[in-house]
Amino acid sequence: MRIYLDFNASTPIAPVVADAMRPFLDQHCENTSSGRWAGRPARDSVERAHGEIASLLDYAADKMLLASGGTESAFLPAGLDAACRLAESDPCGGRVLALRDRSWHALCDSFGDHVVLNGHPTDRLPNTLSIAFPGRFGDEVVRRLEHYV
Repeated sequence: MRIYLDFNASTPIAPVVADAMRPFLDQHCENTSSGRWAGRPARDSVERAHGEIASLLDYAADKMLLASGGTESAFLPAGLDAACRLAESDPCGGRVLALRDRSWHALCDSFGDHVVLNGHPTDRLPNTLSIAFPGRFGDEVVRRLEHYV
């Protein structure tokens, strides 16, 4: 059995986020910095998303900078806005948090003091469990975890 544990580096895009970004990938490919008529719709969408993201984060829009360049700056805020809304609605955040914590407790039960949590014990993303096994080899870790999968 193969288990993939690195969704922090390559998480699939949620369909609602992809849908929000699609118009800027398929139709509105204008440069938001363009002073020409074609760039205005893209610029308006970035400004709208900027305000919505600031509102979702309860942060002053004039204190928040969304930085990018060229045409990609049009679809990134739209995707970020949709991702923020999705996270705010917590469609599976509680389940992910419970799975993360259950995994951590199972690791502690199996390895005791030989498993170390990297980072802050509580102030971290619900999908993040960064750990180390000092002095242990990968095959030993996998063998001891086989009964959990």
